Amino acid sequence: MEKLLDKINKGIIARREKEPARDYLGASSAGKACVRQWQFSLLNVPKDKPFTAEKLRIFDVGNMYEELAIKWIREAGIRLDTHDKDGKQFGFEYKDANFKGHIDGIIYYIGKRLWECKSMNQSSFKELIRKGIKESHFSYFIQAQIYMKNMGLTEYPAILTAVNKNNGDIVNIEIAFDSFYADKYINRALHALKDIEHGNILERESPSETMEKCRMCAWNKKCWDRKNERIFEK
Repeated sequence: MEKLLDKINKGIIARREKEPARDYLGASSAGKACVRQWQFSLLNVPKDKPFTAEKLRIFDVGNMYEELAIKWIREAGIRLDTHDKDGKQFGFEYKDANFKGHIDGIIYYIGKRLWECKSMNQSSFKELIRKGIKESHFSYFIQAQIYMKNMGLTEYPAILTAVNKNNGDIVNIEIAFDSFYADKYINRALHALKDIEHGNILERESPSETMEKCRMCAWNKKCWDRKNERIFEK
């Protein structure tokens, strides 16, 4: 059976390797702490360690929960649109910058609203309920702000449906539009992208490689090894 698992893992990794590299900054990354992390990603710098098959399976499971949440909401008789009339996923794009985003959907529930779905483990799920979206998952909060601003969905709060992957529990969180955060993080993204285009090396957001933000980064070793700064040269 170990040989079967090896074949499955190799197939998952092979599929990942065939996927084209993202050549833009997505709104889902705009709320993350470090702009230099964006730079590594946009320049397609190899991660210190590639994603394992186990990690890629977790991503797949997350996508599966989103599909299920869409199904559950529609079964409740609530209108939820995920694509336009031409079959394209709703989204936005800045023509003069590599900055774009694709939303999970538009839900018609006491108004027309942005809808986002996230799946998370028990610990993250409980933290979301206890602390709220802004404090527990700040990048999700910023992602929603940017989406609401660019999609013109600011009149009603967005709805984030969170699914607990451990037990299937669901919570729906409202996220009110905040123009301060939307403008701040859109401008932050656009300025960083301009600096990257001009060949500037962006600043790290942490003073030490041992801080959690850095330890969790896929480019930790490359970032803190000075000789690797040559990778930013054009």
